[in-house]
Amino acid sequence: MSPDFPKNRQELDRLLEQAVKTGDDWQDTFDSIPDLICVLDRDARIIRVNRSFSERLHKPSVALIGVRCSDVIHASPMPPATCLFPSVITAGQPAQEEQDVEIGGSLFAASFFPLYDATGGIRGAVRIFRDITEKKRLNDQFTQSEKMAAIGTLAAEMAHEINNPLHYINNYLYLLYESLPLDFAQKEYVDKIQTGVDNLAQLTRDLLEFSRPQTDPFLPVNLRDVVKTSLDLCEKHIRERHVRVVRHDGPRESLVMGSERMLQQVFANLIQNALDALTPEGCIVLTTSCDEERCTVECEDTGSGIEAKNIARIFEPFFTTKKSFDRRGTGLGLSICYNIIKQHNGDIAVSSKEGQGTKFTITLPAAS
Repeated sequence: MSPDFPKNRQELDRLLEQAVKTGDDWQDTFDSIPDLICVLDRDARIIRVNRSFSERLHKPSVALIGVRCSDVIHASPMPPATCLFPSVITAGQPAQEEQDVEIGGSLFAASFFPLYDATGGIRGAVRIFRDITEKKRLNDQFTQSEKMAAIGTLAAEMAHEINNPLHYINNYLYLLYESLPLDFAQKEYVDKIQTGVDNLAQLTRDLLEFSRPQTDPFLPVNLRDVVKTSLDLCEKHIRERHVRVVRHDGPRESLVMGSERMLQQVFANLIQNALDALTPEGCIVLTTSCDEERCTVECEDTGSGIEAKNIARIFEPFFTTKKSFDRRGTGLGLSICYNIIKQHNGDIAVSSKEGQGTKFTITLPAAS
């Protein structure tokens, strides 16, 4: 039976040093290390890998021996310019790669250690990959939470500062409009001013919702009913856009613990965003499914899609791609959706291809 997995970095280093220096029946120890390890000769060709490495690459160790490391990791005969292997061979000092490496959909921090022969000469290097996918995800979540908190404080202050003069402007604009002669030729100017004021009023409402989201009591909620109600709220716009809506519901009841009002706000926002991206005769597909642990709702459209450079920013406060005067967004809708889903201990993700459409996937814990 293989030894237990090492519990810390010092133990890993001790085991590795023992493995590569003694050479006495060390394969079991080598294979017990969860990090991905490959041993390279001076030409950066693989001479040994541990079990974790071969399993992650989905290749037996015999298929990896003799292959250049760059071919395996970077799918290129030439290593990237940032590769530290030459400097480790020359200087004989360990080195930590600055750039993380993606392998099999996971992110790894990579390090090099010089490999010595019996005379003390450098015969190659050991490259170790440590999975940091979960650590990076948690760090990103923490950063996002801090960012949201800071922006929330600013948003609340902005909303209150804007609201007072906005009410003043809106009231006197109404009085001005009512006092105009019926045949006043430039009434459309006043209408455009009112549109701008309404947009600003919507911004302040979104700012307050973003900064101080309401918390409703969480009760058992059927996601199918929530999606249907959200569609009813958007029915007028769906008819105006001549858009087709398709629903797929799984066989299980989609029950979650949450706020029906808040979840309706999320799905109505996603449906409205899909409508804005669609041309007439376009399609929105809403799919609801549930298992014993989680419920999922997918909102997919056949619209214009999102540019690749914007995908990472889609949940950022104040980020919007709606630029026209009458359709310009506040850039807070998806941020509010993100906050609501996180309040429900769920996840929201987006995938999109420009010109082909966008899909939002919301996952929530199923009600026990």
